[in-house]
Amino acid sequence: MVDEPLVSVIIPTYNSERTIEICLKSIKKQTYSNIEVIVVDNYSTDGTREIAAKYANSVLLKGFERSAQVNFGVKYARGKYIYRVDSDFILEPTVVEEAVEKCEKEGFDAVCIHNTSDPTVSFWAKVR
Repeated sequence: MVDEPLVSVIIPTYNSERTIEICLKSIKKQTYSNIEVIVVDNYSTDGTREIAAKYANSVLLKGFERSAQVNFGVKYARGKYIYRVDSDFILEPTVVEEAVEKCEKEGFDAVCIHNTSDPTVSFWAKVR
């Protein structure tokens, strides 16, 4: 796309040191380039914030509940589109590009995206 709309990726975290880096690396490998990454951390006591700071555009602090963290991140987002990602998600390289294309070319307001998580570290991937 010539004029790519900005996509704001919001990631709520809490003690996500084991998973956040692979998640952020998968975002950086996207074929779609106009992405801002906002990590909203719930006062982690491990190295989550330090790892996130290496990759994210913003690392914000907001506690207690993931939905509150996401809403807080949305307040700071500048993108036309919001993509909410858990810290243990591993994104396929074309997922953002494909989602934006659906929205832009087909007039969708939203898309639901199936995620992949690392089963060696993700609780939900293990129970699936």
